[in-house]
Amino acid sequence: MAANKSSRAAPPVPVSPTTTTVHHVPDKLLRLIFERLGWPLWFVRAAATCRRWRRIILHVYIPRRQLLHPLVVGSYRNNRAALARGPVFVPSPLAVAAVERRHFSLDFLPGGGGPWEIIDSSRSVLLLAKRKTGWMRRCFPDLVLCEPATRRYQLIPRMEEMKHERYFGAFLYGDGAINVGSWEEKSYNQSTFQVVCLLYQRHDRVCEEIGRARVCVFYYYTHCGRLVLNRPPGWYLKKEYHGPSSLNLHGPESLYFLGRTTHFPYWGIKHDDRALLLFKGYTEVYNVPDVARGSVFRLVDHTSQYDKIRVVCLHGSTLRIFVALFYNMENSVLEKSIQLTEATSGLVGYKEEYLRGGSGALEIIAADKGSVVLAAAAKAWMFSVDLETMDVAEYKCKKNDDVVAYPCELPWPLTLNACKVWCK
Repeated sequence: MAANKSSRAAPPVPVSPTTTTVHHVPDKLLRLIFERLGWPLWFVRAAATCRRWRRIILHVYIPRRQLLHPLVVGSYRNNRAALARGPVFVPSPLAVAAVERRHFSLDFLPGGGGPWEIIDSSRSVLLLAKRKTGWMRRCFPDLVLCEPATRRYQLIPRMEEMKHERYFGAFLYGDGAINVGSWEEKSYNQSTFQVVCLLYQRHDRVCEEIGRARVCVFYYYTHCGRLVLNRPPGWYLKKEYHGPSSLNLHGPESLYFLGRTTHFPYWGIKHDDRALLLFKGYTEVYNVPDVARGSVFRLVDHTSQYDKIRVVCLHGSTLRIFVALFYNMENSVLEKSIQLTEATSGLVGYKEEYLRGGSGALEIIAADKGSVVLAAAAKAWMFSVDLETMDVAEYKCKKNDDVVAYPCELPWPLTLNACKVWCK
């Protein structure tokens, strides 16, 4: 009988009703945990957990430079076939599992995304121009700034007195996020967005087609959410510079685009050994590097050195990469080179006759700080070259999508409005 009593199992210990859960973690400790998150998408997921977590995250600020992963969630490409759809968004490999394309649709723009095409991007903001037909395609466009993540936009009216002038390009400078009709950076409560446009203006009282490049800048200043009144928003036509670097152009076709870097966009000048660069409110003329003369070349950012750029030169079937200072391109140093005839022989779609056409057999379609895209046979066959490893790969792009991709980041600091769970 005693043995039977001793063999009986002990009764279970009752569970305390005050079991500790994640809701018992103090706010200060949660904030320290959130400050160690290294990717903006993790902030979004944590903020969607409950209102308490969202409230804490809204007061967490991490400098952009301390993030472990980039803020880029994808890129946009202009679609030439389905104009009614507008630009197409493609998530980045890191964000493809966490980002839905519909959240980055441009259907919130006036008239939807169809009438617009992307011409530049800066962090979380896109700059778009309204599509035009006929000769108006080359004139001053109607512009709009938008932030897809927050579905906000700001229309920029064209400059009426310059609306019929030949248009070379518009570019976006500045930091921050669009905040209901203004641009405002949360961390500093102030920001400056500038849209810089380069135009061609013909000289008056001159028989020949001779003109000059003019710079128009659209300013919008805010401080603590209020407009700075000493400079009202609008277009400003910059004064002409009559100095040793001034330039007369023989028609609007004299300029051709060389590339956009962090510092400047660059244009080459036909039948001239100089290049035109455009800064926030002025133009400068610099000599083209000797190594680039007589070849097709593009200018891109250097991946690791901020004050330097890469000069990507294509001469026949040889691709050479030079490094130069962005403000002095003459003293360039050869960094890498590759013979494309041998490197591309194993790619799908390769044909030997593609590279037999001499200097015009290949052309540079697009280039950025990571890679360059080349094409042969009127873009029937395209491939890319990685500028770090010089690896060659087949370039896959949909038939009607532009090769140029415009990266889009999440706004930082984050703007959070969603909540899924109610906290007690």
